[in-house]
Amino acid sequence: MRTLLLAATLLFLYSCSQPAYLQADAVKLSTPTIEVEEYFFTKETTIEVGKTQMSSQVHYTTNGDSPTPKSPVAEGPLNIGESQTLKFRTIGGGFLPSEEATVEVVMLNANSLTLTNASPAAPPYNKVPETVLTNRAKAGKNFREENWLGYQDSLLTFEFSLPEGAINRVTLSVLEDQSSWIFAPAAVKATFYDEAGQKVTSGRMEYPAAVEKSGRHFRFLRVVVEEVQAASLRLEVENLGEIPKWHPGAGSREWVFLDEVFLD
Repeated sequence: MRTLLLAATLLFLYSCSQPAYLQADAVKLSTPTIEVEEYFFTKETTIEVGKTQMSSQVHYTTNGDSPTPKSPVAEGPLNIGESQTLKFRTIGGGFLPSEEATVEVVMLNANSLTLTNASPAAPPYNKVPETVLTNRAKAGKNFREENWLGYQDSLLTFEFSLPEGAINRVTLSVLEDQSSWIFAPAAVKATFYDEAGQKVTSGRMEYPAAVEKSGRHFRFLRVVVEEVQAASLRLEVENLGEIPKWHPGAGSREWVFLDEVFLD
């Protein structure tokens, strides 16, 4: 009996001393590394996908669905010739799929807006002129880079003269980086006027800016209206006014960063 008890004890101690190995199917793959040649383009742009690990591949979609093993594989540079939203995911090797990476690229309308009046940006993020909003250049994800304008007012207004031709939407490009107290606008309203200054039509879109999000993201907030011929545009950007209660900066004034207003 003592011999059996001793053997059981030794077996238990041996099993406890063995290293615990992590199972492959419990490991999540890294989110794909994506490099975009130009987020704004007029003819074509290129998207490069970084190398993967452990026999995995990066799959992607362009229809809004999450990538699966049956989705196309990003085997080389992707040449994009139209406005698109692409989702990427690392899959394979017996590991858990990665988190999604979403990239939106925009083919700009040949005609550009002309800024005629604007709410002033707030120091120290007012070092570039307000006309940077119509220079058709995308700023990077670091808000301290050039081409970003920072604001803290609850309501921003911008006025533009419009090119000839039919228009049915206008887009506001913003940065969302809540860890840096930067929130996207809560709503955007666009009002179009004829040459006599009479209102032609207007549209408004809302964005869930107060919802908690991690990471830095480009957001393209679009106001869509019925196709119109107009001479000018007034854009009203409605901000939260203060940071939500769940955030460390709750109650303080949030920042809003804009880099472009465009037709697409």
